Amino acid sequence: MNSVFVRALTSLAAAAILFGLFFAGTTFFVTGLLVCVASILIFELRPLVGRLRWWLTVMAGAYSVAGVLCLIWLDLFFRSTSVLIPLYPFLAAATADSAAYLCGKVFGRHKLAPSISPKKTWEGVAGAFFGIVILHANLVLNSKAALSFFVSWTGLAVATVLVTVAAVCGDLFASWIKRKAGVKDYGAILPGHGGLLDRLDAVFLVAIACAAWLVIFV
Repeated sequence: MNSVFVRALTSLAAAAILFGLFFAGTTFFVTGLLVCVASILIFELRPLVGRLRWWLTVMAGAYSVAGVLCLIWLDLFFRSTSVLIPLYPFLAAATADSAAYLCGKVFGRHKLAPSISPKKTWEGVAGAFFGIVILHANLVLNSKAALSFFVSWTGLAVATVLVTVAAVCGDLFASWIKRKAGVKDYGAILPGHGGLLDRLDAVFLVAIACAAWLVIFV
């Protein structure tokens, strides 16, 4: 089966599960997030202990836990304000990833970090940026609460750059850990993507950046 088709099918299934848990209520959503991080720690990072220096394993684990805690915090404290806020890290990461993938496939020429992730290109980063621009434009045009989240039009511009950087760096961080461990993927639970951390790597750093933004500016 075509790898792009498998990747798209898996993404749709994952999105259906995510939205199903989210709209079932906070209890289901938070439980799902806790199951995810437990699975990452036990089934994806624990097997790498012998392959990595201990501090790299701890760093990857702490990154995953911090990301999930920020996602839970966003849901517990901001769901009542707007459902877009706790869902935002998922939407932004998926948008950046898809736009980067497509632009990298079509226009990719200049390697971003060949020693860490050979397929990533600067053209892909540009695609991720424009993807986030389109996402933010849609949010501001269709949600009255969106602009208050970004504080101002200047804040919107800064947030667009910040989220793009967070999405790209989250992906690169996970790729760097995999490179150090000598593995291609963290697991195989998500066909076409790999493990849970392969899919959530950018989500976690976007969630951390999002939580920091809300604490500092909102």
